[in-house]
Amino acid sequence: MHALHADRRLLWLILFCCAGSTAYFVGYALATNFYFAARELGPVQLHQLAALAGAAILFPWLGEGVPRVVGLGVAILCSYFFLREADFRELGPDFWGAFLDDRGFKTVWHAATAIAYGVYLWLRRDLIPGAIRYGFSREAWPFWLAAATLVAAEIVERIYLKVWKVGGMEFTEEALESASFTILLVTAIWFLRNAWRPRPSPV
Repeated sequence: MHALHADRRLLWLILFCCAGSTAYFVGYALATNFYFAARELGPVQLHQLAALAGAAILFPWLGEGVPRVVGLGVAILCSYFFLREADFRELGPDFWGAFLDDRGFKTVWHAATAIAYGVYLWLRRDLIPGAIRYGFSREAWPFWLAAATLVAAEIVERIYLKVWKVGGMEFTEEALESASFTILLVTAIWFLRNAWRPRPSPV
């Protein structure tokens, strides 16, 4: 569980990174417009994709035991969000873009990763109680913070789609999603640092 230790320094780092990225997005939006800043493959969404890709790559390397169970689960969730946010048709040739953006590919990916993770959990079922205890402990606050920020983004999106369709609302929704994914990336880096840093020897 050493790898999953989260203290106040991580909170300050998360706040610093989220504030810095949000300030950049707001400055970009004011220099152009809010619709342009929140567009597909605009600066906000590119930041989201980079953060999700980084978190998905880093989380599985948190070591053995409960950290590995938690890291793999979060990495799979990050891959799901990555596929939801990415518009692959804008990234590459038409064929590959259409293939990766196809619902069938996403369904196969979701099913394959869920089954693989389920098999892993079955093989390491002795670790499940520890992972559940961690999930409801104070140490898991970075994930709860990321989840709360993402829920706030979904609420703003519903307001934007059904009540108040202005560019500022769409931008706010994208900025909140970006903050949520930034929290995950910063947490992954912090946990990886914990995992690879030697523990202090007892005196």
